[in-house]
Amino acid sequence: MPLSLVMTWVFNRTGASLPIVMVLHAGINTTYSIVWPAVFPTLDPTRDTLHTQVVATTLLALVLVVATRGRLGLAVAPRTDVRPDAAPALAGRR
Repeated sequence: MPLSLVMTWVFNRTGASLPIVMVLHAGINTTYSIVWPAVFPTLDPTRDTLHTQVVATTLLALVLVVATRGRLGLAVAPRTDVRPDAAPALAGRR
């Protein structure tokens, strides 16, 4: 779940670029399946890499949720519920 929040943020911040998210996903898979065991050969490749990935993505997801106030980089849509003729009437009231 935390990894999906990180990928959602990347997707939203790159203008909905699916190829970039795919490259991120492939990079994460490569890191934890090939690079991690080669760098740390004494660790259990299944248990330890999973724990590391969960801890790292949870921390990153928490930072992103707090920093983006839960919007995860999604652009704010303009309001459509305001009547155009209501603005001049409100501008005169001060």
